[in-house]
Amino acid sequence: LTQWYSSSDESLYLGDVNATLQVHRYLVESISNLIDDRYASLWISTNPLGNDFVRLLSSLKRLTTILAQVLNNNCDQFPGCSFSVTTKNINQTINVLNRQELHSFDYENENTQVKFTASHTKKNQNNRTTLINDDSNNSFAWYSVSITSISTAHIYVPNLRLGRISKYDNINSHIVSVDIKHRKPIQQSNFFSTLVATDTAIPVLITMKYLKYDNISGNQCVYLDTTNSFIHGQYKATLSRQWHWQISSNVCDITPSSLADKATCTCLISNGTFAVTSDMFDPNWRPLELRLYPLGLFSYIGSFIHILFAAITLIMLNYLR
Repeated sequence: LTQWYSSSDESLYLGDVNATLQVHRYLVESISNLIDDRYASLWISTNPLGNDFVRLLSSLKRLTTILAQVLNNNCDQFPGCSFSVTTKNINQTINVLNRQELHSFDYENENTQVKFTASHTKKNQNNRTTLINDDSNNSFAWYSVSITSISTAHIYVPNLRLGRISKYDNINSHIVSVDIKHRKPIQQSNFFSTLVATDTAIPVLITMKYLKYDNISGNQCVYLDTTNSFIHGQYKATLSRQWHWQISSNVCDITPSSLADKATCTCLISNGTFAVTSDMFDPNWRPLELRLYPLGLFSYIGSFIHILFAAITLIMLNYLR
């Protein structure tokens, strides 16, 4: 199947594209079933923790890239040149967009929102804000945008701060993978083009809903580093952990949202996997103080009458004595 997808033979690209989309949908549903929380104990018992999940995540990324290539070469067959699949644990969308459409593109599901911007602000060492623009010469360029949101990934690739699980820096959102590629025509072909990495990073704004938003602090944006998982494009089998969550304000910066249960990450990676971490406590947090028995107007009137009659009763008793 992979060879059929990625073959450079033009005749194979002219196959049944709808069947290809159905196969991809089936594969995503199969992966979604594999990572369901019903099997959490099996995934967590793997050693080293997370390596097998990262391998599965990388396979899903490759399948997504291949399907993006198929959409790219058959864009005229699809309204809007897009494909989406929604399962219990995975939401995915793949779109072929021009530069103008890219900067107005907005993807949103229940827990995630993704936007792209033509520029972003970044604070330098002097705390002065500098405006960084993207390449404005490619106004007619086309891009493939793939967004995958995984609701259970935080269970299988937790942020192992200091090599152990603690209350610090816990993954506190769904994990979102974003991949932006540039469409480049193939020489000596009037029909086919290939997808390549973008020349410049395109700022991406990812708004993620906290899994837990009460009594948390130290929120940060992180991205998944899997550079130690592969060698020459092949998965490297080893007994050491091959992944970790990176924190860098130069790559991803967090912006508090107007909603208390969400945060926005501004990231400068056109191909990455992102999440939000939180310390699962807040030293300044206090529960809301609510009256156990709030009184209404009639309750106050009744209480006043009760106290009045009690006072009259005491006065009469003293008088009769």
